[in-house]
Amino acid sequence: MSESSNVRILVCINERFHPSKPSCKARGSAELAATLTEGVSARSLRVTVQTLMCFGRCELGVNVRIAPGGRFFHGATKNDVEAIIAAAAAVAVPTAD
Repeated sequence: MSESSNVRILVCINERFHPSKPSCKARGSAELAATLTEGVSARSLRVTVQTLMCFGRCELGVNVRIAPGGRFFHGATKNDVEAIIAAAAAVAVPTAD
């Protein structure tokens, strides 16, 4: 029997259309979410990558959070993928096969 984890990697994909206003999507968050999804899948982790619209910290984006209750990654890029996945894996419920 397998247990599933409730651990999620939350990635902001909010897009602000005014050029002087920063946004996570303009900084590549959709691509980062796709890369995280591929990385989680390749490792067969019981972690879900989920996109959401805003953490309210646009000036610090791309914003990513490990949930529930995990750390934030601000200014995340593809260079942070391994660290983000490792942080999620560290709190994920192990599987029992």
